[in-house]
Amino acid sequence: MSQNFTLPALALDPQSPVLARDAVYSVLRRAILDGSLPRGERLVERELAQKLGISRTPVREALQRLEVEGLAEKYPRRGLVVSGMSRQDILDIYEIRAALEGLVTAMAARRRTPADVERLDRLLAEMDRCCLRSPPDLDEYRRLHNEFNDTIYRVANSPRLHEMLQTLRTYVEQFSAVNYERPGWIEEAHQEHQLIVAAIRVGDPEAAEAAARRHIRRSRDVYLAALGAAENGRG
Repeated sequence: MSQNFTLPALALDPQSPVLARDAVYSVLRRAILDGSLPRGERLVERELAQKLGISRTPVREALQRLEVEGLAEKYPRRGLVVSGMSRQDILDIYEIRAALEGLVTAMAARRRTPADVERLDRLLAEMDRCCLRSPPDLDEYRRLHNEFNDTIYRVANSPRLHEMLQTLRTYVEQFSAVNYERPGWIEEAHQEHQLIVAAIRVGDPEAAEAAARRHIRRSRDVYLAALGAAENGRG
């Protein structure tokens, strides 16, 4: 494992092995998805445990989860290494999400009620207050953003489509975590959310779909730029 790679020491309750495993998994998964742990990097259980300041058991269990998920792979004589996602994998996930988000947002524009629009407006107002704080309240904005998306999914009233979007959520949340670190990101994203709600409010499915697709694709571009910067920094 590269000695240049750093991980935060985890303050964990030794009596909560499940929480420890989940915390290690989350840290390593994010490091893979944001490029901190590049493809081909060896994942050595002992070294990771030392870097995280914990025992090896939760590290071993977290690595097993990453392997099942396809983010790590075992090779003869090399052991477990980061397989991560290729640029094409990332592009595919974003393109699938853009198509699904566009569809569900168009459906919401067709099926919205005045009460639905009122709820979306309330969420926008709360998100606006997060943006106006200095610095912006990122944790609260993330929570509101998830509620905003869930509200649109509910208004669309398509359980099957909602289920499909949920399968992408773990990837999307990790990608978004990287984007949130970019200065100005949430303010720009908030403006795009306003355009989405404006189209839903007037019942314009075409405009709603186009606004949702633009939002997802710009999110993709910001994420890929951050990933490229991380790769260049290692070079």
